[in-house]
Amino acid sequence: MTIDRDGAERLVREAAERHHMDPALVRAVIETESGWNATAKSRKGALGLMQLIPTTAVRFGVNDAFSPQQNVDAGVRYLKTLLERYNGNLDLALAAYNAGEGAVDRAHGVPAFRETRDYVQKVQNAYFRPGSGRMEACGRIRTPSAKSPIPPAASFSPTSKFVCSGHPACAGRFQVAKPQQKSAVGKAGCWQAKIFSTSCSPAFRRFSL
Repeated sequence: MTIDRDGAERLVREAAERHHMDPALVRAVIETESGWNATAKSRKGALGLMQLIPTTAVRFGVNDAFSPQQNVDAGVRYLKTLLERYNGNLDLALAAYNAGEGAVDRAHGVPAFRETRDYVQKVQNAYFRPGSGRMEACGRIRTPSAKSPIPPAASFSPTSKFVCSGHPACAGRFQVAKPQQKSAVGKAGCWQAKIFSTSCSPAFRRFSL
């Protein structure tokens, strides 16, 4: 099933709003994955706009991976699931989207595969470039790969907490997990509010005190 760019953009906005995600991040993933080609099929069998592999499609209840609506909705839900799994660490979430959660967990960080590291960088380049439509957050947001080596997942602990009070979406209402390597990541509370857009994500309320 084909769809024009305007139609695909509408699906992205709707899915992002439904699942409390930043549509600019979804657009960056689609741009990198399929170049906005709803009929794209990779050599490894990944399908559609967000290049869902068959097991991921089944996992998220997709009947037709070439249906733009089903594909985008499942891809957004999968991306959100990965962000939740890795405590808002965009590097790890994107690496898992590309290489799989098992590969990231075994590597305790971004796997050393060149394809995966290039993928993480390409998505972030698209996401953080001027004019991407990325939602603003307080302070300067940086991913670990921006200025320093990508830290392993073990570097992030939900036992270390602080309150983000500078962003209207957070307003200090929730205490959220703070990456221990704050100097490499930036303001963690703003990072979570930024990724999940409209509120200090329900996904992070489990870390509330």
